[in-house]
Amino acid sequence: MQRTSSMRVDSVALDVDGPGQIHRLSGDELQRQYSYASTAPSAPEEPRRRSTHPRRSTLMSLNSNKDDKNKLRARKRSKARLAKAEDWIPEWRRFSIKDTFGIIFALAGAILTLMCLTSATSSSMSNVYFARVYKRDGGVGEARFGLRGYCISTQSSSMQCYPSTDFIYIPWDATTSKFLNTTFPTWFEDSITPDQDIDPLATPSPPHDVSITAAMSISVICALIGIICQISRFIRGFRYGDSNYTRGFLLAFATVTSLLSMALSLLMYLNGCQELETEYPHVQTRIGPCLAMIGTAFGCLLLSTILFFDKFLHDDRQLY
Repeated sequence: MQRTSSMRVDSVALDVDGPGQIHRLSGDELQRQYSYASTAPSAPEEPRRRSTHPRRSTLMSLNSNKDDKNKLRARKRSKARLAKAEDWIPEWRRFSIKDTFGIIFALAGAILTLMCLTSATSSSMSNVYFARVYKRDGGVGEARFGLRGYCISTQSSSMQCYPSTDFIYIPWDATTSKFLNTTFPTWFEDSITPDQDIDPLATPSPPHDVSITAAMSISVICALIGIICQISRFIRGFRYGDSNYTRGFLLAFATVTSLLSMALSLLMYLNGCQELETEYPHVQTRIGPCLAMIGTAFGCLLLSTILFFDKFLHDDRQLY
C-alpha cells in the first residue's frame, strides 16, 4: 500500500491478482479516484447557535435603567419620609406669644415642683431642702430635711444624704427631735414643756401623713400633660385642635394642687420649726429654699393657666 502526502485520499482500492503480487494503480485510475473523492458530498455543517448571554452593551443599558428606576423610587421614598417627618414636627411659627409664655411658665412650675420632690435625697440636692436644724451656739453638725430624704453632717463626717420618707408627718417637730436625739443628744437638753393654753400647736397629736408628696406629684403630672396638649395643637400629624381647652383645665388642676402643697408645706415646716425652737433652747432652725420654690411654682402655674385659657369665652377655631 502506498501513502500519498500531496493530496487527500478518502479511500484506496487494492487489486490482488495473485498471492504475493500487488496491482499498482495507474495514473488514470488514481486521477479518477481523486476526482471522485473531491466531488463526494461532505457532511452538512451544523448551524451556529446564537449565544443566550446578552451582550455587554445590552447589560450596561439594562443596569443603567434599573439604577435610574431605583434612584427615582428612593427619591420618592425620601420625599414621603420627609413629608411624614414634617407632619410630626411642631410648627413653631404658629405659636403666639401667649402660647410660648404659657408653655415656659408651665414648664418652670413643673421643674420647681419636681426639685422640691427630690430635695435632700442626694449630695447634689443637699442645698435644696425645706428645713435646717443645727445647734444654737454654733457647734459642729447640722441636719437638712426634704420631703423624701435628709442630709446630716457630724464632727466625724461631712454632709451625707439619704432617701427617706420618715419625716413627712405632722407634728414634724416631734418626729425630727426623736430622730436627732440619737445623733445629737446635747441639742435636746434642758427641754421646756410649752403651755398648751398659750400655744395650741403644742397639743400632742398622733403623727399623720398630710400627703404633700401626692399633691406635688399630681401637680407635676398635670402640668406636663397640659404642655403636651398645648404643643400637640401645632403638630399636623396629630390633627388635634383642643377645642375643649383640656390644656387649660389641666393647668388649673395643677395650680390648685400646687396651692394645696404650698399650704401643707407651710403648716408642716413653718410651725414645726417654731415648735422645735420653743421646746428645745439649744436648737436653732431655718426655713430652706423649697418653700420659696413651691410658692414660685404656684405663681408660674397660675400664669400659665391664664394664658392657656386665652379666648376661652370666644370661638376658638381649630388649627387643622
